[in-house]
Amino acid sequence: MPKGEALMHDSRRSGGRVRSVLIATAMALTVVAVGSAHHPGVAAAAGSEAAPAAIAQRSVGWVGDSIGWQSQHDIAAQVSQTHQLSTFNSILGATVDYQMAATHDVVLGPDSPDILLVELGTNDATKVEPSQFADDIRRFLDGVTPHVECVRWFDLKRGGSPVYQGFNENADLYNAILANVLGEYPTVRLVNYSTWAQLNGPAAFDMDGVHLSRRGERQLGEFASRAVDLCETDIATRSERALTPPERA
Repeated sequence: MPKGEALMHDSRRSGGRVRSVLIATAMALTVVAVGSAHHPGVAAAAGSEAAPAAIAQRSVGWVGDSIGWQSQHDIAAQVSQTHQLSTFNSILGATVDYQMAATHDVVLGPDSPDILLVELGTNDATKVEPSQFADDIRRFLDGVTPHVECVRWFDLKRGGSPVYQGFNENADLYNAILANVLGEYPTVRLVNYSTWAQLNGPAAFDMDGVHLSRRGERQLGEFASRAVDLCETDIATRSERALTPPERA
């Protein structure tokens, strides 16, 4: 078992074990238009590709743990400006395996998203053996990728917690495992949440150095929107390649 503490105990799930929210574009949220004024750290951390000029109305899903759970309203507000947020499922203390069955059910159902954002792995770093983590990622993606056009998976913050020493010790190893496994799937890419965390600094985080401050929640909403934009770029690029005839010998 990886050394360290579980970042969220099961008792924290009281009042609703599964936070699954189905959200339409007409959802009752007060959305502040931000245009292109993303936080300076967002583009650098998410990737360097330019977002497409016109964004299709594809649907987006989110699956995550307590970090997504605490930021759900900011993520929804940002993503819903350009896309339909069809499903949102973040659970306190969740691991990849814990969220696997529910996610597979979603992608096989009527609310299956075109784009899936995955924010999982933080709890695995203290609960799950490294080899099992790799196997869980593969099983998760094997059930998702045939039904979703693009997956963006957020990596782990690189330690820095004054509370969760086990997480500090394991984060780099689990990020390496994540990057290695994601490279096996052509429609899946890593989102550099670790870089985002470094660029935004301590002000984005709560006292435990893992969960987010109110400022960090807002910034994660912007970052999630940027990740969706980059998925759109990938989908458009793949479509162009498919339509381009091969060169004659």
